[in-house]
Amino acid sequence: SAERVPAKIDDGRLAVEHLDFDAKTARGSAEISVADDGKLVDLFVTAPAKWYAAPPEPVGSNEGRRRFSVALEGPSGTKGADGVNLTFVLVEKDRAYEVSRRLDAVAQ
Repeated sequence: SAERVPAKIDDGRLAVEHLDFDAKTARGSAEISVADDGKLVDLFVTAPAKWYAAPPEPVGSNEGRRRFSVALEGPSGTKGADGVNLTFVLVEKDRAYEVSRRLDAVAQ
């Protein structure tokens, strides 16, 4: 049904707070936060081709934000996560939103 297709609405609720990435192993993790308005039921992430993003792990909440850690793995030989675009789907009880975040602008 149409309601199950995520709407591409970016209201700025989701932020990539921090990125740790080791170019030697092509592995790392991103810290994600979402403004907690009580509606978020689930959070999904997809990574671009040749990249892998693990399902977001809840790591608690503070300052009115729910926090998640996303483990990342890049293709061998990658020099870092610059230019990598992660697509998030924020699922609420009655709707879902899709937002994208690039990882280059994130403090390492």
